[in-house]
Amino acid sequence: MPKKLLIFIVIVVLVLIILGVLYYIGMLSQESMEKDNEIVSISLIRFPAGTEVTRETEGIETSTFEKGDLIKAVGTIKFAEGEEKTVLTSQVFNKGGEKIEGIYTPEVEIKAVNFGSCCIQSPDEIGEYTLKFFLDGKEAKSINFEVKE
Repeated sequence: MPKKLLIFIVIVVLVLIILGVLYYIGMLSQESMEKDNEIVSISLIRFPAGTEVTRETEGIETSTFEKGDLIKAVGTIKFAEGEEKTVLTSQVFNKGGEKIEGIYTPEVEIKAVNFGSCCIQSPDEIGEYTLKFFLDGKEAKSINFEVKE
């Protein structure tokens, strides 16, 4: 094989390797940029019906509520790279997946890793429900709960 052809083949192979490495690095940086804010953990806190909730009011962590109880969501968020805040919203769905209308769910701007969102009125009907949480309008996490008499 002529020496010039061998050198040409080696150069082409090296260029292809360099292009492959650059493409891989570009894909990694694009993936990290595309990641959304995420809810790392979340739990529900119960305040019995009629409780006046303040910052100092302590509730009970649970997934079982009674009619008229207030529900506070507490948890932690992992911000996407370059993000410093997000908007948390939530919606209540019944066991069949239908959104329950008429239940107040707060919209909260979150600027810290730990958050609390208060208060969601528990549904008036006994049953099993799902509370879905959204960050900047994108579904982020859901948690099941039950309403008893």
